[in-house]
Amino acid sequence: MDLSSAEGALEEAMRLALDFLFAKKLDATRQLIEKLPPEWSRHSSRHPSAATLVLSHTLLLLLALEAHARWKAHLNLRPKAPAAPPSSAEFSVQVAFETTKKNHRAEDAKWKANLTFYAKNVVSRVHAVFLAQPCGWMWGTEQLNNLQLPAKYFPLLAEILLDVSEQETQLVDVASVLTFPRVREALSVSQMGSLLQHLEAKMKGTLESGGDPLLPDAV
Repeated sequence: MDLSSAEGALEEAMRLALDFLFAKKLDATRQLIEKLPPEWSRHSSRHPSAATLVLSHTLLLLLALEAHARWKAHLNLRPKAPAAPPSSAEFSVQVAFETTKKNHRAEDAKWKANLTFYAKNVVSRVHAVFLAQPCGWMWGTEQLNNLQLPAKYFPLLAEILLDVSEQETQLVDVASVLTFPRVREALSVSQMGSLLQHLEAKMKGTLESGGDPLLPDAV
């Protein structure tokens, strides 16, 4: 596929994804999968969810782009002022992790307790971008991506995020797991398949009930 064809395919994919996101047309999902370049889903014979995986990544990319655009707009519009001090929740999370990182002999149980607290805190902040507080989204994304966590604990963090998200009622909470590259890379194929099935079921159920899958119920 040459460059112009690839750009055209991506543009069409994003157009259809936006159609799905904002018009909530279920047939746009199938159209998007059909429009994807073959090499994007070359593993589909081995992994039936490959097309869904690519679709989910496309949708989440759009969400991330929208979040980034809102964040930049927020920075451009707000008056120049010293950065606000971290909230007590942010500070307690940071202290917990800094304390744990300093203790190189920390037991797995201690890591798991801190990671569980951290994951719940981050997942709860994913709503912020949809509540006109883009910095909450950017804070969560930045913290997870920059977290100086030993590699052996990333599968554990992925598992915890998966468990936390599957307990949440909002689609955006479930989708949030896939927005963090290092966490996504740590997910096994079975975990990814489970998450995508959960994501698809929630999206279908919310649309069929007439709700908006991207917004909290209270909004």
